[in-house]
Amino acid sequence: SSDFTSAGSVTCGLSGKDVEKFDPRGFSYGTQKLIGIANALRLSSGLAILDEPTSGMDFEQKRRFVQLLNHFPNHAILIITHDSSVEVLGRVIKMQESLK
Repeated sequence: SSDFTSAGSVTCGLSGKDVEKFDPRGFSYGTQKLIGIANALRLSSGLAILDEPTSGMDFEQKRRFVQLLNHFPNHAILIITHDSSVEVLGRVIKMQESLK
């Protein structure tokens, strides 16, 4: 799909038909994770729950993660994370541990 093609170009610099033919094992762990998230979003029905999606990613990969999400504007995406650097999305709800 065009979402996946453009998402693939964001995640690893691939374009066009190359996105669907590449072997992700040649990429770093963070980039492999981005590729997996792009695939999951492409195949989802419009709702995605991502648990700690940026763990193991460096600054550049986190930036690409945010760009990737912008390629799926019609998806409802719930992100569960301890990483405050992904707070660039629509609505943020912060939860704190109870002191009881």
